[in-house]
Amino acid sequence: MERIDNSYQLRKYYFMLRNGIKEFLYALTHQKIKTKKFPEIINIETSIICNANCVTCPHKSIKRKINMEFETVKKIIDNASKYPVKEIHPFNYGEPFIYPQFIELLRYVRKKMPKTKLIVYSNGAAMTEEQMTTVIKERLLDKINFSLDAASPKTYKLIRGLDYKKTVEKINYFIALKRKYGSNLDISVSFVLTSGNEKELKLFKKYWKGKARLHIALDDGRSGRAFINRFSKMPCKSPFIRMFILTDGRVVCCEHDARGDMILGNINNNSLEEIWNSKEYRNLRMMHNSQNKKRVPLCKNCRARF
Repeated sequence: MERIDNSYQLRKYYFMLRNGIKEFLYALTHQKIKTKKFPEIINIETSIICNANCVTCPHKSIKRKINMEFETVKKIIDNASKYPVKEIHPFNYGEPFIYPQFIELLRYVRKKMPKTKLIVYSNGAAMTEEQMTTVIKERLLDKINFSLDAASPKTYKLIRGLDYKKTVEKINYFIALKRKYGSNLDISVSFVLTSGNEKELKLFKKYWKGKARLHIALDDGRSGRAFINRFSKMPCKSPFIRMFILTDGRVVCCEHDARGDMILGNINNNSLEEIWNSKEYRNLRMMHNSQNKKRVPLCKNCRARF
């Protein structure tokens, strides 16, 4: 067996050891997470349209409104602008560059929330030259991650269902634009390690090193195939610091609720403050802080490491 073949298992053992240490320390202290007065991070699912067909994504199971109305997006931003929100993520389950008002949205956030970081995760394949140039020249993003998960056309096609050559060309063009205009945009490329692509990790690192920041991750279980099948009693940070708003205005506790099975509120009926301090949110946090998250249907089988 080649050395690279062991990378998948080695990383698995590393994360199991790291999580085991965290579990041990938590067992000693039972430290509770404090709720922020207002979410530090807000994910706005502007669209569920996606040009990819990723094996690690439950996108096929989603059935709801395709795009969020731009007036609804502005309503969310107007409400959030009253607070020191650290990050706005204008995406969830969908490719952000496909949203019709994507550039307009970024400009609106920059205007209303100039101190808030704008962060996007994209597959990179749907970007147009005009969009890329505008984002760089107007400094509309603080961070962007391109999800690749492969280093060859064959594996990329199997994992993401897209054209590898075209996507890589676009990302390289985007990186070139950053250099041309002296942008300080944080660009990273990610590789979600699975048993199906582990042999390409070394090649992936070799190609992208020096071009963009590398982010090596593990399948977090959204596809139903968690990398580490081990339940944790530790409370999840997400309900204490983040809010996820779906295209139809419903609010869920985290990105793992792809179908919207556990609704905590609706921005069409209440303000962000009212939802954040609602009985539903408070009960969820109480379950997590009291080591009873197994009683929460969405959380009882979660293997994510938040």
